[in-house]
Amino acid sequence: MSDPKAAGPSGAGLGPVEIIGVGLLGASLGLTLSAAGVEVLLSDVNPHHLRTATVLGAGRARTAHDVPAMVVVAVPPDHLGEVIADTLDATASHGAVVTDVGSVKAGPLASVAGHPQRHRYVGGHPMAGSERSGPLAAHPALFEGRPWAITPHLDAAVH
Repeated sequence: MSDPKAAGPSGAGLGPVEIIGVGLLGASLGLTLSAAGVEVLLSDVNPHHLRTATVLGAGRARTAHDVPAMVVVAVPPDHLGEVIADTLDATASHGAVVTDVGSVKAGPLASVAGHPQRHRYVGGHPMAGSERSGPLAAHPALFEGRPWAITPHLDAAVH
């Protein structure tokens, strides 16, 4: 009998997904993925946000030994490009796909334009949100019934 997490909507056979930035969108995505059986690794520069998102069940804090298969960057727009480029560098040895939840794409694309690993970055933008912010505003149903725009660039290795 096969592993139920290896195929189908629950778990979708994904390896660990790291979410960098656990405010409203990052923590909500963590809650959604965790509920689907996906292992979620959380990172945030704010230790209080990280602790709150972890206690809420959005995932667990990422360790130096974790190897994510995908990384979702959910930081404020003015930091997206830098964090995406740093993430491409940090995940180069294992080739994780890197995406984001930012509403802007020109800055992040400019930041990775000459990056040797830019083919692993594919932008995204969920059409969801709230007037509230931070992990305490997170909700696992935030993305239900909402479109999620995928914005590949010319160098993206989209299959």
